Amino acid sequence: MRFELKLIKIIIQSILVLGIVGFGIQTYISSLIVVHQSSMNPTLYDGDLLLTNKLTYQISNPQVGDIVILYKDTPSKFASTRLGLSLEDLFSKIFNQPERTRYVKRVVAIGGDTVDIKNGSLYVNGEIVNENYTKGFTYTNETHFPITIDEDCVYVLGDNREISLDSRNFGQVPIHRIESKVESVLPW
Repeated sequence: MRFELKLIKIIIQSILVLGIVGFGIQTYISSLIVVHQSSMNPTLYDGDLLLTNKLTYQISNPQVGDIVILYKDTPSKFASTRLGLSLEDLFSKIFNQPERTRYVKRVVAIGGDTVDIKNGSLYVNGEIVNENYTKGFTYTNETHFPITIDEDCVYVLGDNREISLDSRNFGQVPIHRIESKVESVLPW
């Protein structure tokens, strides 16, 4: 009987340690996120499982072309899109902390760049950007262009340009609002 109690105690301790380590990894190093939006079609689809890296932007800044996970308050008068819950979100719900809306977008310009949208196309620093990964035309969404990006910010767009809620709606994104970089799409 004593052996069974020790075994149960070891199993419970192991589960707790693994849970704490898993939460630490999910919160500070890397996470798995399920996409629940279509603004990144045809690059990412609803239901895709993403492996993200949270350490990358601790030692470097986002680069043009990076696909990032960012937090942004939900703009008023626009539909909210949402990625799946992470462990961090789950604990926020348990402890009644405010929910944050998370978006997945592509960085199209960094600090110091000038962004312009003309005739359904994206221009950065006066040059048209060849974007063979996008779907639809790039419209201004009533934003006034050109825009010069602040040094501590990036400009993000969804690849599904005609339906994406992105910097054309909520403006430049401060780098500190970027949670992680998408490293890969996992098959599942």
